[in-house]
Amino acid sequence: MSHPRFWLSAITTACLLGTQLSAQAAGVDPTNIPLNSQIGSLRIPLSCTFPIIGKQTLNIKLTGSMATTVTPGQQFYMTDGSGILELPQGLVDLSYNLLGARFGNGTISELNFAIANGTPAIINGLTAPIVVENLPIVAGQPVRMALPPTGFIQIGPLTATNTVPSQVLVKMSSAKGVLRLLTKSGKTILWDLGVACAAPSPEIIVLGMTVAGTHSDEVSAPHTNIRTEDLDAPFMTQAGSLRFPLSCNISGLGRREVDGTFTGIAPALYAPGEVFDSATSGYGNIVLSGDTISELVGQVPAAKSASFAVTRLEFNSTNTAPAQIDMAASSPIVGADIPLVAGQRAASRIPASGFLTIGKWKALTTGTDTAMYVGRTNATVDLKNASGQVIDTRAVACDEPTPRTTLVSVTIGGKAVVPATVSGVLPSSGSPAGGKTVYITGSNFTSARNVYFGSLPATSFSVVSSTLISAVTPASPTGVVDVKVQGVGGSSTTKAYTFK
Repeated sequence: MSHPRFWLSAITTACLLGTQLSAQAAGVDPTNIPLNSQIGSLRIPLSCTFPIIGKQTLNIKLTGSMATTVTPGQQFYMTDGSGILELPQGLVDLSYNLLGARFGNGTISELNFAIANGTPAIINGLTAPIVVENLPIVAGQPVRMALPPTGFIQIGPLTATNTVPSQVLVKMSSAKGVLRLLTKSGKTILWDLGVACAAPSPEIIVLGMTVAGTHSDEVSAPHTNIRTEDLDAPFMTQAGSLRFPLSCNISGLGRREVDGTFTGIAPALYAPGEVFDSATSGYGNIVLSGDTISELVGQVPAAKSASFAVTRLEFNSTNTAPAQIDMAASSPIVGADIPLVAGQRAASRIPASGFLTIGKWKALTTGTDTAMYVGRTNATVDLKNASGQVIDTRAVACDEPTPRTTLVSVTIGGKAVVPATVSGVLPSSGSPAGGKTVYITGSNFTSARNVYFGSLPATSFSVVSSTLISAVTPASPTGVVDVKVQGVGGSSTTKAYTFK
């Protein structure tokens, strides 16, 4: 059952450029969050045991904000946490039809996280139980519970290890709560149901942050005051945004601080031996300060706009091959033109349109997790006059961030790559309006990332077991389409479904 704060385990960082990691997920503009902090969202499954009903998979969406780097021994918090707990449609239908439930009350008493390279080793993120009352239960619709209903949660204090360099990793541990089902008149059905949720298996990293630099007594608790349910991310993925400084040498100006941002989505789990993209559909910004723009305009008074071309964009990784990729090695990545006004900050989107994919990487079979770090970045800046003619060109060379900035921390776990298989779809046809629940049988469904009907993702789905998924059909044109399950090992075999 759970809620907040780790979202970025894999999403956390960026480079002079940026990229939004996954299919059409909306991000928060990272220039709206504090420097050296990250904000994001993670969607994962929890296996929960209910009395009478037995085991059910609940989908959890956690969001929050966090510093990107802590110093050795530093105390820190995770702030502005919130989340959504979703009871799958199958469980809702069972409660509605069999038990006559029309409303539900929920109390979440524990939301535990395991801490690596930090203390305490286990922390309950809740200082007080979260109580949610009178949620409508409607047949055919999942129940979505906001955690907490209003406001935010602050988790901590946590203390980073004294070992440098290292990473603090926060992983989902367990959750406990009570569910009360009510009739239309408000009468309790049966009794309060105690619910216990186990840690995901394989483990899911919900947050990774770098431990580096000189010891500080500073308490790290960046507040964004952003409730990030709008950071939508597909199942088993994480989305987020990061803002961080880069130290760059700009020809004609010398060493300057450049603001780098990044926003995107990534999977939450890789299988040993899996070939994967650490970021897809991504983008970012190169942000020059008002002072820097004033210096450029002062040197080239006729300059009215500038265009960027990134010629080096390095990402380094652990427990993968290769260990480094230069995304601009084959051709420059062109950024958006920006107006130049003395004293005004200027941000160029990279790439100017569309998105980037960072990869391909291969997860090694000897590691338990991988971390992606921003490396060196080079770019050229063309200064243009009012007619759009290039009148000056400046080179920009940015060092690898120090301390290094984590782009993503993701578990390498489970069995070696074994794609899912689909053996049946029941029923095998339905209305093109969508909204119909179908049951997909097969194997290796535990780490399912999405369900597709042709090219369209399911409206929602729930992993009932390793051999069964319930999914709600999307609206679709009439015709026969393939149903497939996308998982850690790739896409499954398919079976036909007819929209008619």
